[in-house]
Amino acid sequence: MITTNQAAIFIPLTGFDGTGKLGIVAEIDLVRGHMPANTKRFHFQVRTGTHVMVTDAAELADTDEARVEAAKRIGELLQVHASKLWVDEDWQMDVTDETGLILFVINVNAMKSSAVSK
Repeated sequence: MITTNQAAIFIPLTGFDGTGKLGIVAEIDLVRGHMPANTKRFHFQVRTGTHVMVTDAAELADTDEARVEAAKRIGELLQVHASKLWVDEDWQMDVTDETGLILFVINVNAMKSSAVSK
């Protein structure tokens, strides 16, 4: 819940087409001018074998919250850009801490069967 000393901001996620239509809402503490002290910064990067599709960061409470956020982001990308998966076939989301250490990875793979001609 946002209190009178906080404001909600929209942090865009740059999509495949650069529109930034996906995003997250974060709370900023207006008194201190930064995110709440009990949060950590996590970075989310989605890439294929040929390019980086999305790079974004979020302030979250812990790695459990970051795992849930990563799954939600992959789910949103699949819903919004489902046809892109069949072009690229493999997506990977790396979630890192503020030092760049990879904490966990989500892989999404799509494969056409030989029964499908195209």
